[in-house]
Amino acid sequence: MESCSRISSYPKIARTSTDGPITYVIGHKNPDSDSVLSAISYTALLRQLYPQNLYVAAAAGPITAQTRYILDRFKMDHPEIILDITPKAGAFARPNLITINETDSIVRALELYAKFQFKVIPVVNAEGSFGGFLSLTDIFSAFLRPRTERELRMVYTSVGSILNAVRGKYLGKVSLVNDVPTHRLIYTLSISYSSFIELTTSMTPEDWKIGIFVVGYHINMIRYLVERSAGVIIISKESKINLMTDDYQGIDFCSDSENDTEDGDSQSHELGVCLHGSGIGDMESSRNSAVLNVSFSEDSSHMVLKPDDCLNLSGCNSSSQNIHDAGEVASIKEANPHTSSKKRKVLPDDLVKAINESSTTVIVTPLAVSSTTLLVKQSTPITEYINRDQSLVVNENAKLSDVRAKLNTAKHAHAICVVDKANNRPIGVITRMDLLKSKMRRVILMDHNEFSQSVDGIKSDGVEVVEIVDHHRLGTNTTVTPIKMTVRTVGSTCTIVAGMYKEHGVVPSIEVASLLLSGIMCDTLILRSPTTTRIDVITAENLAKLTGLRIQELGPSIFNATSPLVNCEDKVKLIKTDYKLYTVDGTDKNISVAQVETTSLEALTPTLIKELQETLTDLRNAEKLWAIALLITDVVTSNSILMCEGPIEIKDVMGYPNYEDYDMLFEMKGVVSRKKQLLPHLMAVLPLAVN
Repeated sequence: MESCSRISSYPKIARTSTDGPITYVIGHKNPDSDSVLSAISYTALLRQLYPQNLYVAAAAGPITAQTRYILDRFKMDHPEIILDITPKAGAFARPNLITINETDSIVRALELYAKFQFKVIPVVNAEGSFGGFLSLTDIFSAFLRPRTERELRMVYTSVGSILNAVRGKYLGKVSLVNDVPTHRLIYTLSISYSSFIELTTSMTPEDWKIGIFVVGYHINMIRYLVERSAGVIIISKESKINLMTDDYQGIDFCSDSENDTEDGDSQSHELGVCLHGSGIGDMESSRNSAVLNVSFSEDSSHMVLKPDDCLNLSGCNSSSQNIHDAGEVASIKEANPHTSSKKRKVLPDDLVKAINESSTTVIVTPLAVSSTTLLVKQSTPITEYINRDQSLVVNENAKLSDVRAKLNTAKHAHAICVVDKANNRPIGVITRMDLLKSKMRRVILMDHNEFSQSVDGIKSDGVEVVEIVDHHRLGTNTTVTPIKMTVRTVGSTCTIVAGMYKEHGVVPSIEVASLLLSGIMCDTLILRSPTTTRIDVITAENLAKLTGLRIQELGPSIFNATSPLVNCEDKVKLIKTDYKLYTVDGTDKNISVAQVETTSLEALTPTLIKELQETLTDLRNAEKLWAIALLITDVVTSNSILMCEGPIEIKDVMGYPNYEDYDMLFEMKGVVSRKKQLLPHLMAVLPLAVN
């Protein structure tokens, strides 16, 4: 196959959500020059008239050498070659498909829903392969389901998920070696310290271990929780984490309020953590360096936190002399002069040591208690809600009808995931709503009107024929809805398209006009065919004036440059170039009639005749035809030779003399048109051979 023609089952065209269905302007199978050139020219007109729509010129098979010669001569792009127009699942591929990792939490799922409004999201594993679907409906149902108070406080989560959900940082040393999701209980501490002690006297070590305690700046409660080996402590309220020089050491909780007390409202504090000196990793700073601030932005959603984000407290030996004994209110201490003048609440040294030595995980978050509690509840990994039904997957080559069948079978499913066949990675999603939308592919048939001659898949689910432009007899096809039809008794579809330009007051470009003129030359055999009308002649003359081309030079140059009998070695391809199927009138017998044009019948040597006869016999057997015929036409002398393979009775009814000594070759002087001359004759005499 020639490298200049690109063949695909359907062209992949980038689309946006606002694009309507693609409209393909396409000719018949085994496309001749008239069908291809008229499709390209009509597409150019439609794009000018309706720029908001997407039109694609296509050919229903590889284009001929003649068509290539014309397109290359006038420097026009070759059309897309579509062998099958059946809508495929790959049409729903999105360049930037939104997915969610199976290790993510509900928080991430809700963020994606808020931003994109997707009701279902494909889930991917660590390798990026499809792992299932996440339905927001399933998540909402789980949260709305009536439960006991303990169930409402229960959350299935891990420490890492909690950290990411609340956009927090660890305080102290944290080990995530065995950090797996477990069932935990949420405690929001909004009572006094004494009441808290009283209410927790009956808690077992296991109760403390599975507890997630959300507190504000409350030294006594934090200390008590660490002493009881509480599972997770989350110190909440909007805060800043400042990395200072080592002029000052300690952990400071910055507060804007000068009246905050230990027993005050834990939600009224602005919490900050200041870490000095060697507090983080291998960062080195000189005593003269400026303050380095790492702060939570006002829009916390922009933060990128990793599970190992940890504030190392090992180097924090506070030199403060104003720390009171445990149980007393933490003193207010003026901070390092290099920082702001805000008051600071300082964690006592013994509490710093206890946090480092304890099994308790301490997290600081910039969020308030209420927000933190909600996000902890949503920190459950989405693994609990993933639909891992692998029947909800199709590869990009699956037919739309197969997708519809899958959704009809899986009544519970919301969507089907389209994956790349090579690596099983999601590339698109098809929902039930997508299948309820209008047709995905609109088609305009050029130079034919019978579906038997159309591109494969023309009757497929999702394809709609919206228009026909033709100059042949009408077939018996039916359509679901009314369509536009332009059928005129002229010799070329290019003549019809040229008339459409005139009707709309549009002047074709020189290149398009050249294609239209060339198409008329090819289909009317340089205006010598009996199918040629006065309209064809006038149209050709007008196009010649517009382009500056001479009809009597253009026509012969096209046929001389692309004579198939001389240049084609593949005899099947030669016959199939212009090949159409018919049913003999009044019978159930199928025949095919092909036509080849040449500038001289002298090229028809005995060797070539034998090769063509053998090829016709093979095609007849392969396609189970009653008979097959090839009309070889001399476009210069307007004479033809008909070569047949079929029942010998055809010889007796044909009515034309045999060519030389061949039984099934007939000399047809003055016959050049398959449509107007040969086909009517065959439909009249072949029923006699059948009976």
